[in-house]
Amino acid sequence: MNLLKLIIFIFLISSLLSSCLVSNHIEGESGRCELHDKKFHKSLVRVKYGAYCAPGTHLGKGSEAFPHAKHPICGGCSVREKYRWMYNCSKCNKERRRYVLRSMQNKERGSDIRATF
Repeated sequence: MNLLKLIIFIFLISSLLSSCLVSNHIEGESGRCELHDKKFHKSLVRVKYGAYCAPGTHLGKGSEAFPHAKHPICGGCSVREKYRWMYNCSKCNKERRRYVLRSMQNKERGSDIRATF
């Protein structure tokens, strides 16, 4: 009987905590990616809060190749949940990862050049 009470208690606590951490609201619309013709899926993304939209909350330069990739969401000033659901395309996510890795590799190659005086 004590085990059953413990399981019920853990279930209630986890449901209360999850409602504070994750919103039921879903960003974007369900459908298909017009670029890759893949059906969107839901995934959790971090919500960033502050007086301005923090860096990383938009896709930025090169995003034409991955318009529906997952990225942090700007939440404004009033802090609520830490994560939100967002519709995104798996192919767009893959292209964004490739883009980020390529740009990191290009930066590393450029750091080998040293000036001598």
